[in-house]
Amino acid sequence: MHSSFSDGSESPTALAELAAAAGLSAMALTDHDTTAGIAEARVAFAERNIELVVGCEVSLKDRGHDIVADDGSITHPSIHVLAYFVPEDPAHPLQQLLSGLQDDRETRNARLFTTLHELGYTQLTWDDLMQRAGGKNLGRPHFAAAILANYADELAGVTAEEKTRTIFTDILGDSGSAYISKAHLTVTDVVAAAGPDVVLSIAHPLFNYGSRDLSSSTVLKEIVPTLERLRGEGLRGVECWYGQFDDRTRHEMAAITRGLGMVPTGGSDFHGSYKPDVTFAKGRFNDLSVSDNVLFELRELVGK
Repeated sequence: MHSSFSDGSESPTALAELAAAAGLSAMALTDHDTTAGIAEARVAFAERNIELVVGCEVSLKDRGHDIVADDGSITHPSIHVLAYFVPEDPAHPLQQLLSGLQDDRETRNARLFTTLHELGYTQLTWDDLMQRAGGKNLGRPHFAAAILANYADELAGVTAEEKTRTIFTDILGDSGSAYISKAHLTVTDVVAAAGPDVVLSIAHPLFNYGSRDLSSSTVLKEIVPTLERLRGEGLRGVECWYGQFDDRTRHEMAAITRGLGMVPTGGSDFHGSYKPDVTFAKGRFNDLSVSDNVLFELRELVGK
């Protein structure tokens, strides 16, 4: 789950209310590159007798995976890694790494604001952006919302969702006109900072490697060698019970993951109104169910 402390629309307290209504026994708050929302979440979840797992989601470059273009140039995919049982001590190496990512985010936001103005989006104001972000952790969803509010008539698409997709594809996304690259940490960087008491799981791998083709051939031919390598580099989980995979893909990924001696992890990847097609705890197809056994297995890995 993602809260308003990164790129989710809901506060940690609101997430706790949703978790209680959904009957969850535990939930991991995995905001991007920060655990700042955990203090509020801990109080809200304790009041509702729901276990809170301290987590975060970190953006990386996988330099062990080459993407060769037609011209022979080589790039590396951007991937997301979920970290569970993150220590909150500011002096911990992982928190130090997250602090550096937050500094980088602030610098990128300032550059993005300037770039958008240079591209003609001059109705955007810093005050409005910060208000949309609630005064904290400004991110691309807030920029997208501001662009939609001010330039809806100029965007391709009919619905707000279609226009938002256009914003990310043409303006804010990796190939967009205003894209600002982030700091390029590697898997090795995060594994070293996390240490043995943090479980790292590759998030939605089918969306990060190759294409979004979820056919069996893609899973078996492309994903297995990649997961084997990531396991060797220190990752211990794979997000199989994912809210945007269909049920067949979830079970196939879980079987592959278990065959590799890794733990199938799960999550709906809920962002609130920023991803309205993803239902809280149930995912895109409203059918997700993540077993308590996932948490039990994660605890065993770190002796909790």
